[in-house]
Amino acid sequence: MSFYVSPPLLEIDQVGGGVKNFTVEISNTGQEKILVKTSYSDILLSSDGKVELIRPLGTTPHTLASWIITKQDETTSLESGEIKRVLFQLRVPRGERGGRYGVIVFEALPFTIPQGKVALGIRSGTLVFLTIPRTEEIKGTIDDVISSTDGKEFKVTFKNTGNIHYETEGSLIIKSNDGKVLHRIRFVCVK
Repeated sequence: MSFYVSPPLLEIDQVGGGVKNFTVEISNTGQEKILVKTSYSDILLSSDGKVELIRPLGTTPHTLASWIITKQDETTSLESGEIKRVLFQLRVPRGERGGRYGVIVFEALPFTIPQGKVALGIRSGTLVFLTIPRTEEIKGTIDDVISSTDGKEFKVTFKNTGNIHYETEGSLIIKSNDGKVLHRIRFVCVK
């Protein structure tokens, strides 16, 4: 089995009370017919920036999974080499602020599974990052700075206290007691 989803990430700006239509392309790049099941999941970013799928829906503070709908059946079949464009609609309720996040999950399974056999599937998806314009609160704090014993590596713990995802960058400046700059370390992180 071989399966492809495009795009892997959608960044959408939409005002509260607005509707945004978008498509996701799914394609069977394998040799056999497959079934593709569509579902939704909330997400969280781990401290090291990895995406974690969260179930049940609606349990994260910035969920948008219940705002996305499609008229396509939950399960669809794809012949070898077939490509389908799936239309989705994102409805942002009035009064919402900041950012919301979720993932549209596509799971590909063999079309037929012989009696008594086990089948493996492939999961892929499209991350959806929504920004509600003019409602963003961009703020954060540095909670901790830890240096390695040799002073060559640093770990900066940054906490996003706003209501939107964003990329941070900055410099860690190391000074002597008399204020002389000894070293400057640039950093970038996504939160």
